Amino acid sequence: LGAALGAACLLGCAGSAAARDGVANAVSEKVQVESHNGKVLVRLTIDNQSDATVYVPRAVATAPLLLGARFEVRDSANGDPIEYVGPVVRPLPLGKADFLAVRPHTRHRNTIDITGAYAFMAGRHTYQLSYAGSYLADVSRLELYTPVEPDAVLFAFIGK
Repeated sequence: LGAALGAACLLGCAGSAAARDGVANAVSEKVQVESHNGKVLVRLTIDNQSDATVYVPRAVATAPLLLGARFEVRDSANGDPIEYVGPVVRPLPLGKADFLAVRPHTRHRNTIDITGAYAFMAGRHTYQLSYAGSYLADVSRLELYTPVEPDAVLFAFIGK
């Protein structure tokens, strides 16, 4: 593990590649974590290979920093959760403006700096990051979201 989880670490997996009936899902998300130079960056890729536009939350699709605990981060050694300590914005009812359109057969990428958002431990540790994403097929029907859960990602970080 040591060499694979060096100071610079980039690991990730695509999620929701197969629907429950075994048919490939045309909308997927991939999460990667890059940890180097004292930063932890989460790279989120939304891949829409469907024939229709889908809508994803702007809070993770376009924001450079977190305004709430969007990711679950755990100590990979014992599974203990790492506390979210970043800013929290009281959630208001979502509206159409809170979603980004991802056109058919396109990918959208965003990088979010989570360095100061979680209480990373001092010294070198390995963490597991999980994300429960979702998208809408119709932005006027906010209650009909489809979950997309990329696989958890391991990364190493040297905290101060």
